[in-house]
Amino acid sequence: MKKIRKENIQKGRKDQDNKRKRKNIIIAVSIAMFITLTVFVILKKVGPKELRMSKRSEVKEKSLAVPSKKPTDMTKPTDKTKSTDKTKSTDKTKSTDRTKPTQPSRGYIPTKFSDKEVAVIDSSKIGELLGAGGTKKVYQYGKHHAISFLSEQEVRSEVRVIKKLKEMGLETQNSQMGKLEKDEKVHWALIMESWAAMEKRGLQIRDRKNPGSRYGTSMIFGGLENLNVENMQKTLYLILDDVYKLIINGMCFGVDAFSLVIKDTEQTDVSDRKEFKVYTERKQEIKLFFSDFTDMDDFDEWRLNILKKMIKVGKSAESPDGFKLCEKTINDYITRIYRWCCDDCIAHAMSDEELDLIEPDKRKVYKHTAFEKIKNEVMTIAQPELHTRICNYFRLQNAENREFREYLLGGSKAVD
Repeated sequence: MKKIRKENIQKGRKDQDNKRKRKNIIIAVSIAMFITLTVFVILKKVGPKELRMSKRSEVKEKSLAVPSKKPTDMTKPTDKTKSTDKTKSTDKTKSTDRTKPTQPSRGYIPTKFSDKEVAVIDSSKIGELLGAGGTKKVYQYGKHHAISFLSEQEVRSEVRVIKKLKEMGLETQNSQMGKLEKDEKVHWALIMESWAAMEKRGLQIRDRKNPGSRYGTSMIFGGLENLNVENMQKTLYLILDDVYKLIINGMCFGVDAFSLVIKDTEQTDVSDRKEFKVYTERKQEIKLFFSDFTDMDDFDEWRLNILKKMIKVGKSAESPDGFKLCEKTINDYITRIYRWCCDDCIAHAMSDEELDLIEPDKRKVYKHTAFEKIKNEVMTIAQPELHTRICNYFRLQNAENREFREYLLGGSKAVD
């Protein structure tokens, strides 16, 4: 009896020991799994984040260490030279809340024209007179085009100027050289995208020479209460960068070449066209628009002569380093073009509906006392800034762009 009892006690103790061992094993396994999971989570969430931050820091440090580039060497101080002036940022934040996308920014020059140097003109498509000014008479040509008959040299010169303006990122017309053979004579013409066609793709041309050629319903100021220094400065600064590009490239055209365009952006609602609204409400931008360049015989020589009026190099500089800026001449160009931008472009870009809101009796906003005063106030702010920017550009080109000096010294024609 005692023996059986003893065996039962030993068996119970053995069972308890086994249970204790199994419990310890389960606890140990659980702890190991917990530790493994914790380490995994730490590596997953913390490690890569620190690694990403480290990489971003390295990229940032490298980007700060990159030296600024020297001006591109070339035989002409124009098209591909990039200014190192960084006073203005060109970054644009794209909004995603626009109601409708803009129409494709394409011109109405048919493929059969654009892939040929000279297009054959169909005389049956020549329509009514659209306007005249400067050295041109412009007629309707088909549905989307306009045409102007000029000499062959004038047409070739104008096509070349338009090409240069586009390379510089400035606004001008799509164009094509055209030829009409009639009565054993050859008539040369410039075929252009019509301004009505340009309006359909978001470019409202405001021709300073023809009041009837003011396309679109966007306004500059919208009312007399908005005609102030702040708004004038905002509007003018949008086009002063265009003025800067013109002057540093020696492309100081006459007044007939200057007009204004109100241009759609990616945020513009293209369905909103009927009512008259200020361009800022429509999220549009203002740019200078260039046309009518037929008053020059030789485009390359014309540009070079303008640059030589602003910059003296070699013996003509009469200075130890052979370089001299004619700052008075530069300032004269700035003043002249500024006046054209204000009196001829901005003032003439206003529709009769807008002028009625500003000065209904005379519709002469460019002679309005308030406009004149505001224009002069803004000029005192803008002109010194633009003058400094242009002079700094020319000094940099002279110091670091060998071919720029050779171009001015040699007087050779710029090569495309």
